Parts: sequence; structure tokens; C-alpha cells
Amino acid sequence: MNGPDVHFNRYCNQFGNMLAEVLTVQHDVHRARRASINPYFSKQKILSLEPVIQRLVNKLVYRIEKLKGNAEPLPIRLAYECLTTDIITEYCMSTSYGHLDAPDWSPKYHAMITKLGALAYLSKQLRIIHPIIAALPSWLVLRLDPGMGSYVEFQEVCL
Repeated sequence: MNGPDVHFNRYCNQFGNMLAEVLTVQHDVHRARRASINPYFSKQKILSLEPVIQRLVNKLVYRIEKLKGNAEPLPIRLAYECLTTDIITEYCMSTSYGHLDAPDWSPKYHAMITKLGALAYLSKQLRIIHPIIAALPSWLVLRLDPGMGSYVEFQEVCL
């Protein structure tokens, strides 16, 4: 690969999965991969998701209303992250992670997502990072960084 594609490819590699549709550089390959998931993003399919979204938004509103009059601050970023994660996992994986039910708004999950974002910057330069992490046994990843538990669980579900 030459020219601008090399530069773009470096940015795609930061997430460690060059087979993902969203990270496909070549147009024809991207189009073929995108075609396989198009039905999941049709207007009809998204409209069928409305009751799920409404149920989870109602759950968030209920939790927020319970905090009314309470001196405890609402970590709004965590609250919205819980909402979006629960919607996405319920739609894409047919099971919700249930973060909206976590009394503490799942701060460990947020910390893990933040760490993965920081890792993306480093992995652009050091492409070997993701293959090394993928090769490590789950117990070792957890031993090295207990905060990566959500990541390990996610990887196991995806495989």
C-alpha cells in the first residue's frame, strides 16, 4: 500500500482490528463489509429498537429523579455512558451490560474505556501492542491491570 493509504492505515491500526468494517481502507472491501451490516441500520430496524431505547432512557430518568433533593452529585458523563453502552450491547449482542443498574454508574468500565483510548494513541506508533495484548492469557491481563476486567469480558464475548 502506498501514498495516503499508508498514513490512513496507521490510524486504523490503532484499535488492533484491521478486519473491522469501520477500519477498512480499500473502498471495494469496505463496501462489501458494509453491505453485510446494512440491514441492521435500516430505518425499519432502527424504529424497532425504539422500545428498547425508550425503556433504557426511562430507567436513566428514574435514576436521576431518585437523586433529586439529594446532596450526591450526578456523574452525568458516567450516566450517559451507561445508557449508550446498555443500548448498544442490547442491540448488537442481544444482552445488556446492565450498567444503568449499577449503583455507582460503573466507573471501572469508564476507566477501562479511557485506558483503551489512551492505548490507541500509543498503538498507532507501536503496532505490536495489540498482538501482544491479544496473545496474553486473560488471567495475566487481569493480574497486570485489574481494571481491564471489562475489556477481558468483552473480548471473550466477541470471540
